[in-house]
Amino acid sequence: MGREFDALMENDTWFLYQRLPGKHNVRNEYVYKVKRKLDGSVECFKARLIAKRYDQSSGINFHETFFLVIKLITIILVLTITIHFHWPI
Repeated sequence: MGREFDALMENDTWFLYQRLPGKHNVRNEYVYKVKRKLDGSVECFKARLIAKRYDQSSGINFHETFFLVIKLITIILVLTITIHFHWPI
């Protein structure tokens, strides 16, 4: 977990900010999962950062979704459309 955190900070993937006064911050936690192969051996370990739902307030931050993953095929598709229509990047 420490190596993953260091890699995120090193690559400027996200930043730590001080809490804003008067604002409610939703706490989070990591959910861990072990992915296994068909024979039962360990394939890899996965971790996902999730918001604690009981810490959210309906109408304020309850229906917001934060998922920061994009697939390579999506980037390729957007660039292909951009090139086809001669749009500036």
